[in-house]
Amino acid sequence: MERYAVDFGTSNTVVARWNFAKEQPQTMSFPAITAPAAGAMPPVTPSVLYYRGEQSFLMGYEVTSRGLDDIRSSRYFWGFKRGLLHLTSLYEDRGREFSADHIARLYLTRLLGNLELNADTVVTFTAPVNAFDTYREWISAFFAENYPEVPYRLVDESVAAAISYGSTRAGSVVCVVDFGGGTLDVSVVRMPESFSGAAAGGATKGRVLGKAGAFLGGDDIDRWLLEDLLQRTGRTAEECEEILPQLTTLARQIKEELSTQSESHRSFFDAEHFKTYEFHYTQNDLLDLLEEHDFFVTLNDVLNNAINMAEAGGISRSQIERVLLVGGTTLIPAVQRGIRGIFGREKVQCHKPFEAVAHGALAFSLGLNIVDFIQHSYAIRYLDSLTKEPKYKIIFKAGSEYPSTKPVTLTLSSSFRNQKAIELMMAEIEHKRMGRVSFDADGRFSSVDDSSDTVRLLNYSKNSANAAVIAKLEPPGTPLDKRLNVAFSINARKELTATVHDNLTGQDIYVDMPLVALR
Repeated sequence: MERYAVDFGTSNTVVARWNFAKEQPQTMSFPAITAPAAGAMPPVTPSVLYYRGEQSFLMGYEVTSRGLDDIRSSRYFWGFKRGLLHLTSLYEDRGREFSADHIARLYLTRLLGNLELNADTVVTFTAPVNAFDTYREWISAFFAENYPEVPYRLVDESVAAAISYGSTRAGSVVCVVDFGGGTLDVSVVRMPESFSGAAAGGATKGRVLGKAGAFLGGDDIDRWLLEDLLQRTGRTAEECEEILPQLTTLARQIKEELSTQSESHRSFFDAEHFKTYEFHYTQNDLLDLLEEHDFFVTLNDVLNNAINMAEAGGISRSQIERVLLVGGTTLIPAVQRGIRGIFGREKVQCHKPFEAVAHGALAFSLGLNIVDFIQHSYAIRYLDSLTKEPKYKIIFKAGSEYPSTKPVTLTLSSSFRNQKAIELMMAEIEHKRMGRVSFDADGRFSSVDDSSDTVRLLNYSKNSANAAVIAKLEPPGTPLDKRLNVAFSINARKELTATVHDNLTGQDIYVDMPLVALR
């Protein structure tokens, strides 16, 4: 009866299991593919693959320890978790294309092959806030194909991290800033009133109050530093093609050094041109680079969006007791200073940056439960009987919890004589609250909120990816006939479902039919 958690990261992946004898999480290490612990870095499996040909792959530490992490090589795959959102071709060999989907499947299949997986096992995966739904669908398809008998769960990375911090008081409100290699995720979470239920195998509930995310991370900073290195050499990427992998590694090393030191001195010898380059960076240089790319503008917007959601539910910024930093990018002093400038130094904690997500996720496999909410409002489009103009009736407002406790019921009528069907056309309404950002002399943030709504029609259904659900009327309808009763609910998979009852025939046309995958 094993319990596992997998934090599949853009740069590194952490796998943990629950040690029942010691009643604590344990980070796992696997032969050949897991990099050994070094300093503050726990055992991690680099999220990389190398294609050797003839369907043979190396992965993780097998790649990095042999120096095969050469970004020029089309056989080297990295950052494919981000690519899951696009599924573009990464490499072609003898007419066969390898997409991000295929590479990620190869990676996870070998990784999970080290675990004892069966019907009694529970595996919890974590997902970035900004890509939760896409990643959820991908994981569901992966398990259905490879491990149909193995129970699994999926939780927000930020929520899992909040659970992991042992200093967090039960019932308190915390803000988790999860800043890794590829994504920035922020969640405001009310912690469970008690954690005893999870340890005993029962259900313990916490609550997500607000969340937001962006595709921004340490990989972006590496790229900006690489561009700056090239500028300092006075050469282009094309001119430095032969030494580009070494310069990419150098950029990452400079970033990592500036996470713990005030400055970084690096020498680089270009063997092709017999020239040595000396690079000197300070933390102020890195700060200038981040500001040049609107790094702090994005950070501030994501923080504000998550906090604004919480405030809409009655939680003020002052009620946030702790701000918990997770992910390697939070180790950069400029990032910490920016976050402390918003919340105050005394609230910010950063002592579990690498293992917090995986360790916290284990609590969900032990019985912990988080009450989550939808980020947008969802409505049904209908035709106004007087103006004949389309209008929208909101069914579930942004901030509604899921799974829903009771259905929302609407009565729908036909619009004209001999109407043969009623289409359930759904719409998503996104409420945006953006911030205009400015900085004072000490680098602290200030912003002014601006609001707008965006309506997007959704034609999603399980039967067809391009058509809305249609309720056929037999016999045909007449105007104002109050023909259908539709009971809308949100299930545990975060899908808007409908049970459609024909009042004339007394028959159910659909029962719990999924209409829309919610966000």
